[in-house]
Amino acid sequence: MIGLDIYGRQVVFKATRRHSMEYQILAQLNSSHLRSNPRNHTIPVKFIPADDFIFMVMPCWGTCWTWPGFDSTQSRLKAATQLLEGLVFMHKNGVSHGDIQEGNVVWNHDEYRRRAPDGTTYQRTNFDFRMAYIDFGSSTLFKPNQPPLIQTSKAPPVTLIAPELEKEGTWYDAFAADVYSLGMTLREEIQNALTGRARESQIVADVARETPQWYHQLLETMIDSDPQGRPTAKKALTYIRHMAARISY
Repeated sequence: MIGLDIYGRQVVFKATRRHSMEYQILAQLNSSHLRSNPRNHTIPVKFIPADDFIFMVMPCWGTCWTWPGFDSTQSRLKAATQLLEGLVFMHKNGVSHGDIQEGNVVWNHDEYRRRAPDGTTYQRTNFDFRMAYIDFGSSTLFKPNQPPLIQTSKAPPVTLIAPELEKEGTWYDAFAADVYSLGMTLREEIQNALTGRARESQIVADVARETPQWYHQLLETMIDSDPQGRPTAKKALTYIRHMAARISY
């Protein structure tokens, strides 16, 4: 449900049970010491208790984070870096997302609609956008030092599902599955930009064609059919930062 806060800004309301895993996870990720960490790329949430339920209030960031499209390699790598940084942060704090896909990633689009100091509309390259993950209904919270192994029937959409999740009830590494789903999501973004399915302009399609080969190779390793062949989110983040730093814009 969408409403307005006291400042007239759009917010999203969502109800969950007080003892649900989703509430436990979001309460932890929004605790003061984690919320203030800039590496925390999960949607900010405020909580309103109501008997056995908790109403969660979140800013209404845009789910159409792939449109307007990336107008430079710099902006594409910035988004991917933020999403990897957020995944590393979640995994470090014992959280597997469990359902990473385009619809569960948002960005602060309201700021994008504002005008730049010179009066022009912000573009991706010069707009300080921020990415965030939403929807933790399929997420799992692990105890410190607990192996991230789960057995569940919940899974991402068929097109993004890690191969090891195809059989219901299979035990699998939830963190490795997250890496796979993010890799598929990022690869799908490029494919949509190239084919025009995301209403992209010719400039955006040209930029997608100029995406560095090493970035494509990184995504391919992230979606390796063998979980052991995938990099951890931390290794993928280290690699993309290292390679992006070598590009002159």
